[in-house]
Amino acid sequence: MQPKNDGTASAPSAQAVGRHACGYAIKKQLRDPGSYQFVDLTLDPNDASTGIQTFRAKNGFGGYTAGQASCTRVGDNTSAVLLTSN
Repeated sequence: MQPKNDGTASAPSAQAVGRHACGYAIKKQLRDPGSYQFVDLTLDPNDASTGIQTFRAKNGFGGYTAGQASCTRVGDNTSAVLLTSN
């Protein structure tokens, strides 16, 4: 049985949009972008366009390590500043 389509689409949450946009910005800075794994995103409660994302990725020795990035979304552009990453 197909769900009823009443013509309204639910908008993606700020969390979901931030997760993917921030992840994309982080991947562009990694040594091995394909190794990126999302862990958590904490949005600023006063400004949902900024947050801290925790992720895992391969380091230069091939092992996985945790990292964090500060992400800011302005319009359609998201920038990520890596805070910790090996």
